[in-house]
Amino acid sequence: MRFPDSYRAFLQAYGGGMVGGYPVFGLRKAEPMGKSSWSDVDVTKRYRAQGWPGVADWIVVSADHSGNPIGLDRNGSLMLADHDGGEIVCVARDFDEFLASYCLHMWWPGF
Repeated sequence: MRFPDSYRAFLQAYGGGMVGGYPVFGLRKAEPMGKSSWSDVDVTKRYRAQGWPGVADWIVVSADHSGNPIGLDRNGSLMLADHDGGEIVCVARDFDEFLASYCLHMWWPGF
């Protein structure tokens, strides 16, 4: 899967990190992240091995405060697998919107 331009730009600029209160997994560990929860590749493999719904078709780039994975699907949308609710929901149409509306709780037109 090819990463969307906005996620690639984030990785090139920051490598990963915390945005608002949410991790954005990537290429480098940010100090507030756990020792094993920083690589998008490793985190994606872990969620896939645990059998989380939807993640077989995603790159996991974040997680919510309940530990539910948030991943980029093939269309560039950000999807959340809600373990408690048993559903998959779209939390943002693209990575920029995810950062602004989900992580930073800023108003985003049309969502």
